[in-house]
Formats: sequence, structure tokens, C-alpha cells
Amino acid sequence: MRTLVLWDIDHTLINAGGLSAEIYAMVFHRLIGHPPEKIAPMAGRTDRAITIDTLRHHGIDPAPDLMAAFTSALAESFAARQDEFTDRGYVLPGANPALKALADRPDVIQSALTGNMKQIAVCKLTAFALIDFFDLEAGAYAWTASSARPW
Repeated sequence: MRTLVLWDIDHTLINAGGLSAEIYAMVFHRLIGHPPEKIAPMAGRTDRAITIDTLRHHGIDPAPDLMAAFTSALAESFAARQDEFTDRGYVLPGANPALKALADRPDVIQSALTGNMKQIAVCKLTAFALIDFFDLEAGAYAWTASSARPW
């Protein structure tokens, strides 16, 4: 018998140093044509909810085509700026030892249970050299580029 341990990423394993909100704002500006007045609150929320609430705050309908474009642009932008995460953010104290201790146990599988899109989760875990602790197929992610419907 094996035990599945699911980790949240942001504010459990890492602090992204504010880079996520900056990337959201950049994507919004690129797709909508002007900078956002504000980005929806992020803590404890899914990428989908953040995107929908940000668009609606600006009076923009989160139509399927726009949501698909937003997910693709987010995934690309996070990947393009992946190296910046370690400059601005950090792995939270105790995260590495906990992940390592569980990785040493053959009866444990570790993965993510996160509000991040899978592509963003992979980007953050890779940036902070945590990816090798995770069985990504066993995880649960809030959104993927193929599930861009706003409901």
C-alpha cells in the first residue's frame, strides 16, 4: 500500500515574490490592449477564478475564446520568465527537508493539489528545483489550456 501526499505550491512550498501578479498584468495588457486597473486577489484561489474575476472587474466577458487565449498566454509567459522566480522568490523554510524525507520513503507518492494551471505548477516547481519530488500525473490542477471554458 502507498500513500499519496498532495502539496499546495504557493505559500506552502514557495513564495513567488510577486512575479505571478506581474505576469497576469502583462498578459492582460497584451490581450486586452491596456494595463489592468487591478488583478483579482490571488491567495487561495485558482488561476481560472483569478482570470475570470480580473476580466469581469474590467467589464470583459470571459468568453471561451478569450479564456483559451489567456491560458495559452499565461503558460507561455510563466515559462518565458521561469528563471526570474529564483531571483525574486524562494522555497519556504522546511519545504525541502519535508519533500526529501517523503521522497526517501518507497511507500509515498508526492504530487500537487494546487490552484495553478498544470503548466504554471510545473514552471514553479522546476524553477525552484522541486520538480523531481513530484509525480505530476498523480496531481490535481485547477486548469489546463484544454479546459478554458469559464464555468
